[in-house]
Amino acid sequence: MEPDPLEWAQNVVTPDQIPTKLRVYQDYEMKAFIQSGYPHQSERDLFTRHVLPSLNYAPLSQLS
Repeated sequence: MEPDPLEWAQNVVTPDQIPTKLRVYQDYEMKAFIQSGYPHQSERDLFTRHVLPSLNYAPLSQLS
């Protein structure tokens, strides 16, 4: 499965779907994802509670 950047803009996804979609990019050796724009506090909280625990991640300062 190849990543489709436009899919994010075209579809609404649930917190359960996001880790699966991000892992596709990780399979292509992408090491960083930046949540840009101005997400609402509730969106950041949902991401932190429901998505981050499902991912293997590290702060940008620890990536080489």
